[in-house]
Amino acid sequence: MMAPLHVTRVSAKFWVADPESVTPLASEYIAVFHHWIQEAMVDGLLIDVADYGHVPDGPGVMLIGHEADRAMDLSEGPGFRFEGKRSRGAVTDQLVRALTGAASGAALLTADPALDGVNFDTTRVRIGIADRLRVPNDDATLAELSGAIGEAIDSVFPGTAGDLSRQGDGRRPFTVDVSLSSPASLEQVATPAAS
Repeated sequence: MMAPLHVTRVSAKFWVADPESVTPLASEYIAVFHHWIQEAMVDGLLIDVADYGHVPDGPGVMLIGHEADRAMDLSEGPGFRFEGKRSRGAVTDQLVRALTGAASGAALLTADPALDGVNFDTTRVRIGIADRLRVPNDDATLAELSGAIGEAIDSVFPGTAGDLSRQGDGRRPFTVDVSLSSPASLEQVATPAAS
């Protein structure tokens, strides 16, 4: 059994249900993320908005924060991605924070009238841990973390389980696609992720 993991870069991503609804990407999301900064709509110290929309399969439009980054991410299809950066604690707590951040951010985008009804696929979520030294992308890590991932999903979306599928190989960070047993209710995630 592995020693308890201490990680800081745990992410979660919900994909957009209709990818065509986010093109053109940059101008709308840059304005929305600046609004989030001005109105303090999400937790944490928010620093700036960066447009990486020109990078193929890249991070899209990012809202850079001290504690976490948020993005309308384009990698492997458009979606909203939350990645914690500086928090500590048990891996289950980090997973809960990432899932909560991704769900609450996606819910804010869905509700924003400037985006003309962008919606997210709530039947699947991608979880990642960007620490290849402590968390290698292999089957042993998946076996070790499957319980924590299940607990985190049930904590954020009570009564929901997930079927886990590891993505990529050992050269990439640990990445798991989770097919949810029932659609997640993004709106029921009451608060943005804590710092």
